[in-house]
Amino acid sequence: MCGTPTVAQTPPSRLLGWAAVLFAPLAGMLAFPPYGLWWLMPGASWLLLLGLKQLSPRVSFCAGFISATLLFAATMSWLWNLFDVLAIVLWMILAGFTGIFCYFYRVAAVQFRNAAGTSLFAAVLWTGIEFFRSEVFVLKFPWITSGTAMPPGWLAPIIGTYGMTFLVILAAALLTHESCRWRGGTMIILLFATILTPRSISDPAGAPIRVVAVQNEGGAFKHHLDQSASAPGDVDLFIWPEHSVPYNLMEQDRQLGELQAFLKQRSAIAIVGTRRMDPTREAPDGNSAWFNMACAISADSILGYHDKNHPVHFFNDGIPGTQAKSVATPVGKVGMPVCFDVDFQDVVRRMTLDGAKFIAAPTMDSESWSAKQHLQHALLFRHRAAENGRWIVVASTSGVTQIIDTTGQSRSQLPLMRNGVLDSHLFSRSELTVFTRWGWMFGPACMWLAAVLVVIGLPVHWWLRRQQFAVSN
Repeated sequence: MCGTPTVAQTPPSRLLGWAAVLFAPLAGMLAFPPYGLWWLMPGASWLLLLGLKQLSPRVSFCAGFISATLLFAATMSWLWNLFDVLAIVLWMILAGFTGIFCYFYRVAAVQFRNAAGTSLFAAVLWTGIEFFRSEVFVLKFPWITSGTAMPPGWLAPIIGTYGMTFLVILAAALLTHESCRWRGGTMIILLFATILTPRSISDPAGAPIRVVAVQNEGGAFKHHLDQSASAPGDVDLFIWPEHSVPYNLMEQDRQLGELQAFLKQRSAIAIVGTRRMDPTREAPDGNSAWFNMACAISADSILGYHDKNHPVHFFNDGIPGTQAKSVATPVGKVGMPVCFDVDFQDVVRRMTLDGAKFIAAPTMDSESWSAKQHLQHALLFRHRAAENGRWIVVASTSGVTQIIDTTGQSRSQLPLMRNGVLDSHLFSRSELTVFTRWGWMFGPACMWLAAVLVVIGLPVHWWLRRQQFAVSN
């Protein structure tokens, strides 16, 4: 029975515990791009939790912190290219959340001594902390999580990446208990089956939308226009990367006129990464505030725009926008998140709820940030497509420029680090997934439940055990 152990417990071995905890980052590193051995993620989680069983709560905090620091340093080594020695501080801040999990997980394990209950607590606590770190914390950063390591599968449009995190940790925790290993193993098999079983796409209701996505780093307006003109025939949509026009294109009469004349020739619309000023507001540096935005343009009008909701930390990336609406265009309603917006689950979901039939995302991934960074970032776009059941076209400065279908599979993409044009098709969809309607609440629910269990549940349970011990003596 998967419950309270009835056999004598093996004396703890700190050496074996530390060995397992320190080996876990190697398996975890290999689960993410550029290696992509995603099936190692449950094993990495299992090693961490197995090692913690041999350690006290206080030692577990230190062990988890060190293990996670190694994991983040190995997977996100590219942060050194951006921040130099400050990258070490960022890795340690992220690792602190794993350390907190490890401490409270061991406290709960010592108190409850119940395999099933402890495993369920581990899944709720890890998922809740992961959601807080990724979506709520002031330095929120949703990269390198258990859920994003796993490819989009049948469960993606139901419970999303945080739901996948929950299942990975629950299965790994069950595997650490001899009485529950068959349950943990069964969960792993079923989880892998939801990923490996192919998903078919229903026949699209409408005509294909021809899209031309420009990949260009540092090119001027004319370069992007010339690349667009290299695509023959009529095109439905041109999309240029984030910052492709690093000033307000809407106020540039000559360049806006050139673009609109070109669009009239091609019977097309364009979505351009540009910016707009807001003289009524002041930026943190004291200058007039500006918004990093995507602007939809037709041959005769500005169709609409989206202000980036999630500017990148530590960069001069504008002030955050507050709305995530779809924009009506001749090819249907489109959502236009900008780069980092797609890393979080809220922007694409809100655009989809507002009627977006497909997503077009201008993006900037600098060549100096390395191919590893590009590949890890591209994975997040595929999760958003699968969660919300929407085709996504991404135009990036140096990669990954790609077309993603509703199952999260990349249908076509350009080589990294080269200027180029991706000429392909996507389809519009109107159905809403379970995730878009309700499943997105899984992460927040775990966060609040974990907070209640840690702040109220553990102290109350500890007090009750003290009372029972006093009565029995």
